[in-house]
Amino acid sequence: MEISSALESSVRSFHLHHLDPFLSRHSAELQRLEGEWSARCTDHQTTMQQTAEEKARLQQLSKQQQGEMEVEAARLAELERSVAALRHRCSTLLPAQIANLQTSVRVNEGLKQALEDEVAAAASIAKREIDAVTKGVSFFSSRLGVRFDVREAKLRIRFTKVSAVDTEREHIIAIYVDEAKMYRLHACTPEMGRADELIDCLNSTNNFAQFIAQVRKEFVKIAAEQDLQQQQ
Repeated sequence: MEISSALESSVRSFHLHHLDPFLSRHSAELQRLEGEWSARCTDHQTTMQQTAEEKARLQQLSKQQQGEMEVEAARLAELERSVAALRHRCSTLLPAQIANLQTSVRVNEGLKQALEDEVAAAASIAKREIDAVTKGVSFFSSRLGVRFDVREAKLRIRFTKVSAVDTEREHIIAIYVDEAKMYRLHACTPEMGRADELIDCLNSTNNFAQFIAQVRKEFVKIAAEQDLQQQQ
């Protein structure tokens, strides 16, 4: 009993003189450390929650990107199929089309050459005809005193050298072409009784040189009569 009492007295004395003062001195520090630890735990929990939310967001973004990649992969595959089909068409259809175009070019070149030959031949014929007309006009003008001019869509044919007395006296006939492509008399000075008859003959034969010769012959007759009347 005495030992137990002594031991209990020693414990109380230890508490009173050593442990209680120690606890009193360090209680505030322990509370501060406990508060810091609690704050750190709270911060850690908050960080863990934010990390979990960020992880969930990243997982959602990853799923979305994965879906977009799958869509893009499908589009790329479709494009590759289209390119393969286009290459196949080019390898099969393009050579035939090129051959057809080459054939068309050769045919067109042949047609072009034939057309150029026809144009050259027509130009040569036209030149010969123009030369002949030019010579005829020159002959009419220099030898027969016939000159031509056009006024208001009317062809005027002026004759000189039809009178033996006055070779410069003019005899004029004017004609035109109507809507039916027929020659018509516009005027005749001096008047000629056979003018309409000669124009009908021109429409029938289309021989303009013969028409000029016939008209001049008639004017020569008229001029001779006029000259005879003047002499009387």
